[in-house]
Amino acid sequence: MDAKTLAKSLPAYGQQAVRTALNALSAVGHLRRVRETIGGGRTQRVFRTYFSRTAREDAWWARFLAGSEAGDGARKGAYEKPAAMAPPAPQAPPAPKGAPRSAAYQALAALGCANPRMTLSAAECAALESLAAEWFARGATPAHFAAALTAGLPPEIHSPGALARSRLRAKLPPEPAAPPAAEPPPPRRLVECTNCGRPGRPENLPGGLCRACRGELPARGPGGPTAVEIHAHVARLRAVNDTQVKPVPDGDHDEIIMWVQEQCMQHRPDVRLYRERRLKVEGYRRGRAIPDGALAPRRHFTGHGEWSDPDGVLMVVEVTSHDSDTDRRDRREKRDAYAGAEIPVYLLVDREP
Repeated sequence: MDAKTLAKSLPAYGQQAVRTALNALSAVGHLRRVRETIGGGRTQRVFRTYFSRTAREDAWWARFLAGSEAGDGARKGAYEKPAAMAPPAPQAPPAPKGAPRSAAYQALAALGCANPRMTLSAAECAALESLAAEWFARGATPAHFAAALTAGLPPEIHSPGALARSRLRAKLPPEPAAPPAAEPPPPRRLVECTNCGRPGRPENLPGGLCRACRGELPARGPGGPTAVEIHAHVARLRAVNDTQVKPVPDGDHDEIIMWVQEQCMQHRPDVRLYRERRLKVEGYRRGRAIPDGALAPRRHFTGHGEWSDPDGVLMVVEVTSHDSDTDRRDRREKRDAYAGAEIPVYLLVDREP
């Protein structure tokens, strides 16, 4: 049952009016829409709408859908036609001479070994075989059988066959209790929102409606970031955007840096030109700068982290790039920022004609 089917059957009402009515009935506890398997070991699902004339709470619907409410109990208590009584099994013809005997016949023949006064003849064993077989059909063992027929015998026994017949009938064990029939598992049901059809657990759909259809906003989790953490994260992103995003150097740019490095090592073998060493320069774009080269004594940056202080840096090298920001970045902002950080020399290789 859905809004389209009902609206087709009720021409005076449109789909929106029917859907509003279904939502109202679901909210007060008259109906629930579920998806469940069709049973019989098959995994196909069908859509069903359960209706109650009495308004029910969410807890009642949860028990009903789990199969523990009165509705399922009524189905379990339905009348079942008893199975037809099986006709009595025909008695087998007497076994031919030399054929193996049944366990009941052998147990009767062995009574004389348990007590000589209960020794039976072959004719008596054959006549009592059917009664003894009933004992073994009900779970008796040979030891239990012999003890029941030979225990507490009277002082004088005139007819062992008659006594055995009497005891076989009087001490017949009860029929074994049949194991309780396994109840079929409850159908696997999945409740869905009456309005939008979104599936969910019964406890997550109070009134048969999801959170969005009830107009509730999701609560903020306890592990969410605070306002201070958000501002700090935004500041880090801005710093990365300002300092790490640089034009990709071309081949001439790299050759110039290598030539400067060779010249420095020829005149000062004790120094090294470190390429793109990140420096903390307060006067440049949030205090971070990445020069094309930083001249410093050998092993000067050993043990430093991602960013280093400019103390001890002898010279910074910048090579202009062919982009619109090179004039403001390399010719003015970095020049003033390196001077403010008290770096002795700023070497700018300007490739503009």
